[in-house]
Amino acid sequence: VTSEILLISNGQLFSWSLDSDKAVPHPRTADLQLSGEQVTSLSAATIRVSVATLSGKVATFYDRSITCHTDDIPCTNLIATLSHPLIPVGLTSGDGVTSLSVSDTASYLLSRSGRLFWWGYHPSDSKKQHKTSHSSDSITVDSLVSLKDTSPCPPGGLLLNLSVPYRPLLATPYRSDDSNSGDIKARLLGSEGREVVWRRSETLYLESRLDVLGRVIAIDKEQVVVNTLQTPDSSFSPDAIKVYRVEKLRRASECEDRVERVREERECIRTPLGLIQIQPTCLLDSNERSE
Repeated sequence: VTSEILLISNGQLFSWSLDSDKAVPHPRTADLQLSGEQVTSLSAATIRVSVATLSGKVATFYDRSITCHTDDIPCTNLIATLSHPLIPVGLTSGDGVTSLSVSDTASYLLSRSGRLFWWGYHPSDSKKQHKTSHSSDSITVDSLVSLKDTSPCPPGGLLLNLSVPYRPLLATPYRSDDSNSGDIKARLLGSEGREVVWRRSETLYLESRLDVLGRVIAIDKEQVVVNTLQTPDSSFSPDAIKVYRVEKLRRASECEDRVERVREERECIRTPLGLIQIQPTCLLDSNERSE
């Protein structure tokens, strides 16, 4: 990964950061619930890492260049959702891990019995995103809403560009991209706002609330007042209050409205941005095919 070299020694996960002269037990061992476990497999991409243990469990985390909490680089809900401590894969008794592979968005595990599991994020086809419409009449006070004409990368979001090997770049879009264009105009974070133009196919959109704009706090005829902090309580910030014409908004889908509860239940999340598979699920069972 970008910020460290990872290795396994005597069943323990070690980290060798680029600013250190030696490897040490990984600082996230406790968070990932790896204490007392024997790590047998490790796979890493530019920013994503998964490990498997002898007990048939897996854990996934992201490089700290993506997960750090700073004013410029917030930890988004997408990255938090894709990260998890040890969870069971669903291997049968006597089965084990043959191989573990990872991309920057998903992980794949092949068991000795020939079962292929996956978990992570599968982006939707950008040309098919945000086609679902909702009636403006259904918008009421306390509804969660989204922009009808929002692109996959609306202004204010967070973009990750993985086209440069071992150097993930973060930026925020400053204008919505044309739905018929393959380009996104954005400003790099940490580079004094330098403007860039990225190919949409080279980017991953790290929306902090999976396409939800905010929560409606008032409606005045054709005007809708939205609290973009999306808090159901009385929390208030003047900068977070925005006014939109009602025809520009749609009520957020049931899936978007259930993101937090679904994350707690560790189910599969379907969003306009793609499919998030939290719990490892079997894609292929060679035993079934042979029968």
